[in-house]
Amino acid sequence: MNKIKIAEISLYVLMICMVFFILGNYKYQPSLSADELEAVEELKDLKLAQEGFVEKSEYELANIDLDHYNVNSGYSDLLLLIQDLLQLDAVSGYYNAETEETIRELQKTHKLKETGTLDEALFVQIMKTTLPISETELKDYHEVVRLLQRELNLDADGLVGDSTIEAIKELKKELDTNEADLIDDAVLAYVIDRLDS
Repeated sequence: MNKIKIAEISLYVLMICMVFFILGNYKYQPSLSADELEAVEELKDLKLAQEGFVEKSEYELANIDLDHYNVNSGYSDLLLLIQDLLQLDAVSGYYNAETEETIRELQKTHKLKETGTLDEALFVQIMKTTLPISETELKDYHEVVRLLQRELNLDADGLVGDSTIEAIKELKKELDTNEADLIDDAVLAYVIDRLDS
């Protein structure tokens, strides 16, 4: 019985020593130098920037699901926008003969399968060739302007005025886009994401 008592006491003493050792080492941990603190802050800033990038990438044109917008049959706001970007004569939002002919020509030009229907690959090519749009060029895209105005809660008249330009610039700040031209892929993707059809 004596041996058990001695073992218990030894165990208690060992535990108390460990607690003091841990507390003592914790108390005397060296602090970070100014350079190390600055590096930690930079790492935090990078993590925040990365999170912002992930949020921003949500509004990329390559992520647009065309099936959601019904672009190859019936009326589609997205098709209206595309027809306007391509400067077609019949900008109606309805898939028509001119739209099909233009799509076939573009598919041939970009060496894509010629189907006459708009798919994601051609959509990305159209956006690459038509964007960015400068402030002076934007006046030629009445339906694009009207859709932008509608999605930015402005009077949707299709005319480029000061309030439209300021609203687009404010949106660009929110999206953290650095493109010098007024309409870039981030702005357009943001608007497209909010279209009904």
